[in-house]
Amino acid sequence: MSRFVTGKELEEVVCDILFQAKRQLLLMSPYIKLDDYFRNILDKHAHNPDLEILVVFGKNEGNITRSVSLADLEYFTKFPRITLVYVPNLHAKYYANESKGVVTSINLYDYSFRNNIEFGVYSETIPLMEKLLDSVNRKSVDNQAFEYAVQVAFNHDVVFAKRPTYKQRTGMVSKLLGGKDYLEPTVVFNALDALLHNRPYESRRLAQFPKEIEFSQTLAQVRPSRAEVEAQSLTVATPTRPTSTTRTSDTRGNNTHRNSELEPRSKREYYRATPADGYCIRTGVVIPFNPNRPFCYDAYRRWAEFENEDYPERFCHLSGRPSHGRTSKRAPILTD
Repeated sequence: MSRFVTGKELEEVVCDILFQAKRQLLLMSPYIKLDDYFRNILDKHAHNPDLEILVVFGKNEGNITRSVSLADLEYFTKFPRITLVYVPNLHAKYYANESKGVVTSINLYDYSFRNNIEFGVYSETIPLMEKLLDSVNRKSVDNQAFEYAVQVAFNHDVVFAKRPTYKQRTGMVSKLLGGKDYLEPTVVFNALDALLHNRPYESRRLAQFPKEIEFSQTLAQVRPSRAEVEAQSLTVATPTRPTSTTRTSDTRGNNTHRNSELEPRSKREYYRATPADGYCIRTGVVIPFNPNRPFCYDAYRRWAEFENEDYPERFCHLSGRPSHGRTSKRAPILTD
């Protein structure tokens, strides 16, 4: 059930695949640029937790925005069940949902649809009897393409993953009928900022992420200390912006640079550190110095979702200096 498509028919095929998806939507394209029409079609799925969207893109390691714009990356992050995978050497283009797909030369790029000569091979789900006979002899072209595309996605790094969050229904009726309620979706992994700025990020693969998240898994499993919570209540009433000569003394009377090397962070003030102060290794905010507890409360809750003690963090717990991924829960203090 395959046929050659080009021109306007190719555009209609791709748009139908995007619009008609119910359970799965796979978009594989080295270059992505969404115009208003593509977004209008995809917006249909913006609140559908049952649709699993997988976007695979690539090329331009030194400047990812040449492959996909920041605006389009941010647009994709709004969907409740979506995974973005980066494949540096991707050149293939393939679009599919649960019932149809097209292997094609065309990028998901508005200019390509308007100006280029492109074509592809389009396949639809075949009748059940033909599918059974086909499975005995050989897999259909689309099945092979889909499986290979998914294999590529599984073998490369996820840079963003968001999953539906649900809460199991309780009560007598729910015990008889079951069911669950979907809540606000949860971002389970986000390395987009690191990717866009060529910084190292944790290598995570598609198989490591759940299909969806039970509400209780989003809650802190360890009661935070009072000091951790109170550290979050710091206000801008005592900010001080350090200069290049700002120094403080540690508990041993030695002079150490504090805050003077902190890089600017939007919408955040600097705070003068006391001898007992440390810094959250993920956010850089001032917290009590304790190498065994190097996170502020909110950062600890995010870290506790996966509990990876070697996950690269942003700041040194002792000095507050940017660590550029060289600190972690296991090693929260820079040694150089």
